Amino acid sequence: MKKFTILSLTAVAAAALAIPLAANADRGGHGRGHGPGMGMGMMEELDTNGDGEISKEEIDARRAADFAKADTNSDGGLTQAEISAFHEAKRAEMKAKMEAAHFAKMDADGDGKVSAEEFADGPMLKHFEMLDADDDGAISGDEIKVRKHRKFKWRDRDGADVPPPPPETE
Repeated sequence: MKKFTILSLTAVAAAALAIPLAANADRGGHGRGHGPGMGMGMMEELDTNGDGEISKEEIDARRAADFAKADTNSDGGLTQAEISAFHEAKRAEMKAKMEAAHFAKMDADGDGKVSAEEFADGPMLKHFEMLDADDDGAISGDEIKVRKHRKFKWRDRDGADVPPPPPETE
């Protein structure tokens, strides 16, 4: 049983770190989950003393807090149901954050509503523009083939646009 508890705690800790890394509303390479290392959002979240570094103690404190939050019956062990509920709560929290960030991007004037113009200028237009490589106002099958692997803009560490790698040939 002790092995199960240790493995469960490890799984909870891994998920607590992985879920926020996977959910990045910015998608530009400078938030959580994109780029070669940990994003600034994750850094700010874990660096509780604000010294610009994440210590083992800060990680241990986070893991202990997550374990306590997951252990809803406070028996010192996590059941599969408790772990599942904890993961579901984390997913819901991250989904809500992503949706709020997405809404904020669409609400260009910040009035708390997305107008018809803001909606028209939203993600679908941006995806269309991204796929229309030759800017002719239409998307050809060739443009889709070439761009199908390019979901987001490629950026360097400083946030500057860089050319994507060449497409894979079939």
